[in-house]
Amino acid sequence: PKGVEVDITGCPIYRFSVDNFNIRVQSESCRNNNDGLIEVEALDDAISYTATLVGDNGIINGNFTESFSFEDLEGGNYQLCINGTNGSITYEESCFNITVGEPEILMVSSSIAENALQAVITLQGGSLYNVELNGVVTQTENSEITIDLEPGLNALKVFTNLPCQGSFEESLFVVTSSIIYPNPVEDRLTIYLNQEAENMNIQLFNINGRLMYEKTERVSGTSVDFDFNTFPTGLYFLRISGTNFQEEFKVVKE
Repeated sequence: PKGVEVDITGCPIYRFSVDNFNIRVQSESCRNNNDGLIEVEALDDAISYTATLVGDNGIINGNFTESFSFEDLEGGNYQLCINGTNGSITYEESCFNITVGEPEILMVSSSIAENALQAVITLQGGSLYNVELNGVVTQTENSEITIDLEPGLNALKVFTNLPCQGSFEESLFVVTSSIIYPNPVEDRLTIYLNQEAENMNIQLFNINGRLMYEKTERVSGTSVDFDFNTFPTGLYFLRISGTNFQEEFKVVKE
């Protein structure tokens, strides 16, 4: 017929209308759940359709007139091809490239800000993040959040509303003044400095003011371990000093 698209033999070519198919894609709820979905709906139900879905794990076929669903799919890339017949009419095949998504793994990193009183949390893998600090939860959709830290030990936990994405936990220690831990102490005491120092003088006095120990330690970072194991049980006074600081602590040896 004049004006009709034909093949090399002169026979008419029949094509589906561009809006004949609605395709809905549902991603996996969690990685490896294999519960993805591709649903095909045809507007012209007078045609008998055959749908072929090709993925990494093989080929799935389905016949329908109104709709058909490919279920229990794993995340990945698929090619969906549909052809159909209506009596003696055979329609040209239409193909679509489809991706079934899956949640990413939660990725979190943290760093202490220059003021040493805040932490910068970098987030990746989710759409909504729950950032829990010391039991208080803040929700954010941003890929980076800055949170205020409390002096001492801070418990950080990050998770999404999908438990299968995993979670992130970390302890952040903020030192606004030098501290010692543990106290009371049995054998080993750690001195945490609120500033970097190359050398630190350590003096230990008993309750009567007698000097029991004195040594200048080379500091690596901002902490120094002190062996209390050889000292008798009782109350002591620990004095630390450096170029720009001097502090004293009461220490109980158990």
